[in-house]
Amino acid sequence: MVTGLHNVKNSFPAAFKDEPAVVMPQFNVHERVWLVQRYYMLFGSVKQGKPALVSVQRAFEHTFEKKAPAKKNLIKIVDKFVETGNVMNHNKGHSGRPRTARTNDNTGKILEKVLQSPKKSVRRLSSELDLSIRSVHTMLKDINAFSYKIQVFQKLNPNDTLVRSQFCARTLATQYDDPSFLSRWWWSDECHIQLNGQVNKQNLRFWGWQKPDECETKPLHSERITVWCAVSQHAIIGPYFINGILNAAMYREQIMDRFVGDLSTVCDTLNLNYDEQIFQQDGAPVHVGKGNLEYIESLFPGRVISRNSEYAYPPRSPDLTPPDAFLWGIIKEKAFNPPPRTLQELSDNVTRIITEIHADTLYKMVRNIERRLEICLERNGGHVEHVIS
Repeated sequence: MVTGLHNVKNSFPAAFKDEPAVVMPQFNVHERVWLVQRYYMLFGSVKQGKPALVSVQRAFEHTFEKKAPAKKNLIKIVDKFVETGNVMNHNKGHSGRPRTARTNDNTGKILEKVLQSPKKSVRRLSSELDLSIRSVHTMLKDINAFSYKIQVFQKLNPNDTLVRSQFCARTLATQYDDPSFLSRWWWSDECHIQLNGQVNKQNLRFWGWQKPDECETKPLHSERITVWCAVSQHAIIGPYFINGILNAAMYREQIMDRFVGDLSTVCDTLNLNYDEQIFQQDGAPVHVGKGNLEYIESLFPGRVISRNSEYAYPPRSPDLTPPDAFLWGIIKEKAFNPPPRTLQELSDNVTRIITEIHADTLYKMVRNIERRLEICLERNGGHVEHVIS
């Protein structure tokens, strides 16, 4: 019935082909076939053999009582018929913005999976639900879920939780009766910092086309410094750098004797009463061995908190002291910027970091310890690091 199809496409006016694209409403098969038939029926009915597109549009709107396709889209329908013998839109259902997987049904499935297996990875969730990893991430955010890493802490022995609870209760009760109690504490501890303790692997990347025959090395036993500090609401005394392995004699002579002199100076400077200051240490053997505890108690009579003292400090409780909970983390984070090349440079970095800590930070640190004691008591002596803000 239709003849001369090979000449139809080339006969379209250039003006029609250059019209801007208009979003075309979806037409069914019957409507598309009608448009093609009507086009060829009226083809050449106007001057110079041009297609009567306006006539086709008017006839379509009269027949179907809906808006006709724009001229450019009408020509696309005819083109498709000329090229494929088909008027169907093969992109129907696939055109436009991709359909989202972010539905209530999929979100509910993810929530159910997370509640059943909270340790399941996003990749596994994506595989099991046949969803993209990106979609799973988005829907996890929709339900206010967040990822976290389980923290590893020192194991508590069966009796430790009871001792920790008793210590927290006693300290908080004393602080309630005497609001200046915690402000008179000097928490002490030592820490090892390795010279090659950090390697930023992000700086070891490079572009290429062949696996390199090189690697980054670091010694098995890196050089290190041992740092001792005493921390209070008022100041930080230290750092004291220890050469060699710390023993009981070194602790008494190189640390405690020096600390007593520096504490006296700080008290004079800040107008503090030296006889009210409280000294805390953990239960390391060098702290309490070979008469050291008796010596320290003679320096701070009735004001020593330590293992084997009258005010016993609980074992395996670094999370309740400012040095472990606060100071060492800051030092290890910043001590390698700029990267030290020698132990002296590492020591200089540590000294600089401690000097830059503001007095307001020390005050907040003590308030944080009070909060840790409260949480530890609420948790019946359990760990607090993974739950405190």
